[in-house]
Amino acid sequence: MIEPMSTDALADTVQRRPAASGGVWKAVLIATTIVIAFLFVTHLKNATDYIGPDNDDGMRLVEVRDLVNGQSWFDTTQYRLGLEGGTLMHWSRLVDLPMATMIRLFSTVTTPEIAERLAVTIWPLILIIPLFYGIGRASLCLGGRPGMIAGLVLASVMVTAGYRFRPGAIDHHNVQVSLIALAVAGLLDPLRRPASLALTGVAAGLAIAVGVETVPLVAAICVVAALLWCILGDGARPGVVAFALTLAATLCTTFVATIAPADYGRVTCDNFSLGFMAPSLTGALSLAAAALVLRSARRPVRVGALALVAAGVLAITLKVAPQCLASPFATMDPLLIELWLNGIQEAQPFTSVLANEPTNLGTFYATGTLALIVCLWRIALNDRRAQYLVLLPLLLTAYGVTLFQIRGTLFLDLLAIITLSAAIADLRARSHAEPKNIGRSLAFVGMTLASISPVWTLLALVIPSEVRDQRLTELENTSLDKRTACGSPLSVSQLATLAPTTVLAPSDIGVSLLRYTPHRVLTGPYHRNQAGMLAELQIGMAPPPEAATRLAALGVRLVAFCPQETQTSLLAKRAPDGLYAHLERGDVPAFLTPIPQPDGASLKLYRVTRP
Repeated sequence: MIEPMSTDALADTVQRRPAASGGVWKAVLIATTIVIAFLFVTHLKNATDYIGPDNDDGMRLVEVRDLVNGQSWFDTTQYRLGLEGGTLMHWSRLVDLPMATMIRLFSTVTTPEIAERLAVTIWPLILIIPLFYGIGRASLCLGGRPGMIAGLVLASVMVTAGYRFRPGAIDHHNVQVSLIALAVAGLLDPLRRPASLALTGVAAGLAIAVGVETVPLVAAICVVAALLWCILGDGARPGVVAFALTLAATLCTTFVATIAPADYGRVTCDNFSLGFMAPSLTGALSLAAAALVLRSARRPVRVGALALVAAGVLAITLKVAPQCLASPFATMDPLLIELWLNGIQEAQPFTSVLANEPTNLGTFYATGTLALIVCLWRIALNDRRAQYLVLLPLLLTAYGVTLFQIRGTLFLDLLAIITLSAAIADLRARSHAEPKNIGRSLAFVGMTLASISPVWTLLALVIPSEVRDQRLTELENTSLDKRTACGSPLSVSQLATLAPTTVLAPSDIGVSLLRYTPHRVLTGPYHRNQAGMLAELQIGMAPPPEAATRLAALGVRLVAFCPQETQTSLLAKRAPDGLYAHLERGDVPAFLTPIPQPDGASLKLYRVTRP
């Protein structure tokens, strides 16, 4: 029987084993090489586009192109999206920079299109390295070398089964998950070395700067770091000071580097701004000051100091950005919530999944639930308790976010891999110690399979589900043949030849029009474009005479109608006398003139004549 490992024994293991330094990199490079080779081969074999399947991948490419073509570093406005004046996007230039740099570099030796293809292929593959290093090092800190190997195996499955790190997946979520992996790895160092906690500070600061979706997890990381000093005192003080100072330095550097001086005082709640900078910097500097000043202070004094730090952070938040404490959808138009937000799968809460797609509960919550159980069990057994006490608040935070919106699954699965790696390694050791004990072998195999999120997805597929079957049918009807889909190059090729103007199109194909044509589109699936999205919905549901008036008022000269698009069908059913319903029936109003399309194109084009 394998006895529980104490934290001191684990620290000794991490300190002495070669795997703690070069060994981690060796394992990471081997795993990365295998996974990249697999992804590259499958991409060349199966890809129909060099950009990922998510709309955000295409939108990121449009933003990178604008930067390459001379748009200001500080200006993230998408001038061809939304109403007149464009839409100020909430994405960080930090993600645009490496791809724009590669495109400019490659363009010196090849065509711009090939340079673009190379950049968007290489970038997500590069991100596998920090992801695997973070998972490998964190798993090593929990389960030694066997745990590290188990963690890298689980990470390899996650990457190859998903699409976030495939060539062309250039959305910022892969950057965020890699940064969180690095932050957790530094936090789990049982020796609390300053270099490790400094890694956590830098990664946490960058995670906020890249996208504020990570703020709950970064806040949990900050709380854990503060509690390390509160509980351990001077034993953790150097590391915690290193964390706080590097976090503050990273926040200041990225704030100055990515935000125009004129916007320093502007508060926004959906991207890095003063609203997040002020509380974060206050907390980081206050924590560093408290730890430096209160050297050798007793625990009650440290508790009091942290209470003051927390009060200061709360006071600054209430003073600078009280609106950011409200629901992010509190100000969204109810029509958009009903017709757009409620249709976005990754934005669904637990209650919606439970009511509409209960067979998918395992996909989104099973590995996270298992990780929580294992974490609590280890703590109860006093088995590496200090390490699992560090993980517990992070797991709870990620789980809470995923209950609110299932998009949090990405971070929950990451933390589950780290948490479960040691359990798998321990069960494997027990199985090998008694090879004739079938129970231990089954326990090892069962834990391994249960720790792999795609296994739960496959299990869900064998369970009857009307909602899932309907969703699969929609996908089959709209996107299996990307060559003829409404947003495909074939369907928009005719549009690309027309003089630039404003186009009315469904939000789901707006990004494709921005990518493949020079036109401006009213709508794309982004919450900052609420006015444009509302305009498209209102025109689609308006009777033809009213729709003509609205089109003229907005300067729309082209209508791109996609009868296969889900939202279009929904609008046609909701407003049977509306413009979209008329077009769906083939009843084209007099103010629209059909434009011939290539054979096989799904998109229908109309020129708007003045009423």
